[in-house]
Amino acid sequence: MVKTSKYLVVVLVAAAIISVGSCSLQSRNRTRALDQISAGDTERYVIELLGKPDVREMPNRLFLRYATRGCISPCAVRLWWEWPVPLGIEAWSVELDASQRVIETAHWVSP
Repeated sequence: MVKTSKYLVVVLVAAAIISVGSCSLQSRNRTRALDQISAGDTERYVIELLGKPDVREMPNRLFLRYATRGCISPCAVRLWWEWPVPLGIEAWSVELDASQRVIETAHWVSP
């Protein structure tokens, strides 16, 4: 019984370390990818670098978890990628115009 408890603790600690490490790696990779995106790039290129967005924010529908201002013209859509655990801590966004070209990028980190 005591051995089982010790093994369970070791497994849980290892799982926590792997989870945190995985999230940190994902954060670093997304930040690097965002740094490669420039104004004028296509939505397709953005998704190739960052993957499928978690949220598509439309004009006048502010995604309150991070932004203090909405997607306003010339922004036609703002794409969001969130740090998975916990939500609300870190995110990356890309604003696209009506022709699906990048107009602005941002890396959002909660204080």
